[in-house]
Amino acid sequence: MTPNEMHDAIHNPDFSRIAVPLTLTVLLGILVTFSGCRKGPMPTGPKVPDEMILIGGDVPLSDWRLQGAQLQAIRSGTTWDLTNARFTLANRDGPLPADIAASVLGPGTTANRVVGDWRFDGQAGVMILSNMESDGRKVDATVSLPIHPAGAVRADFGTEQYNIMRPARVPD
Repeated sequence: MTPNEMHDAIHNPDFSRIAVPLTLTVLLGILVTFSGCRKGPMPTGPKVPDEMILIGGDVPLSDWRLQGAQLQAIRSGTTWDLTNARFTLANRDGPLPADIAASVLGPGTTANRVVGDWRFDGQAGVMILSNMESDGRKVDATVSLPIHPAGAVRADFGTEQYNIMRPARVPD
């Protein structure tokens, strides 16, 4: 096709009637495809009343904020992985620090890993730990550890301060 023939075809009213709507349809299809690329709605939780949050202040703790979170210690490699009702306490650097092991299992104890049930009592400001196993051995104790917010992303829990992290990927 010569340039003159191409010019005539493009400026033909029949061609414009088909090409313009077709081009707009393709562009809209591309826009819709790339603007909605996530799976399902974003998870939401209960809204914290504005009067409870002060700029630079503490964000209140709640079951919703703790469920599914990982608490990462500021001073050690200690982590608490919390599901809806279970916890796993471990230290990526080896055994649990002595003060953390003592606060969960009692004085003079050591452990690499502790698992069990957890429940948050917001009124009392404590985390209640029960049905525990330490390195595969049953622990006959129920423990209440103080837990309080420490800013927007941290909590003072037992003898440590932790960052409250959300999981990298929300399970399907």
